[in-house]
Amino acid sequence: MVFGLFGGKSDEELALRSSLSSEVFMDEFEKTLATFGIVSTDPSGKNDPYGKIEASAQFLFEQAMKVAVSAKTINSKKDIEAAAMLGVVVIHCLGRNGGMSKTQLQFLLGKVPAFVFARTLSEEQLAKVGDSITKAIISYAHKIRRKSFRHNAEAVEGNVTKFLTERKTDYYTNLAGDMARFH
Repeated sequence: MVFGLFGGKSDEELALRSSLSSEVFMDEFEKTLATFGIVSTDPSGKNDPYGKIEASAQFLFEQAMKVAVSAKTINSKKDIEAAAMLGVVVIHCLGRNGGMSKTQLQFLLGKVPAFVFARTLSEEQLAKVGDSITKAIISYAHKIRRKSFRHNAEAVEGNVTKFLTERKTDYYTNLAGDMARFH
């Protein structure tokens, strides 16, 4: 069983496993939205799960980026690429556990980091963004099959899950520190 864990499996079989069931995840997710006053990005409510996932991903990634920027840990293009990868992992965690389709998830992978970078980075830092988001999306797809990368992604997803269950702002710092995992 261990030998077949990482080789020759479909994308769904390769998906990282959540420590929470989908029902518990969604319950905790809804509580987190209420606790932090996160409002869906779709005010009409037509695509409610998508809007809630997008809003929560923007919120959580933005808070982690604010911590990283204030700590002056984002200085180079490599730092921005690591931040983009963190955003991709956070979005995958929330989207996959929130029941989003692959199409919706792919759309968010580019939209959320671009939105957050524009809100948190200085003009000088924004000039270094370039293709960092695209590179992070493609790298995630290729690296998720590697054991060391999966371990790092699972650690980030663990922090996201802990944030949802405990609703403590300390996890912003943990997530900002997780950017170093992707250098």
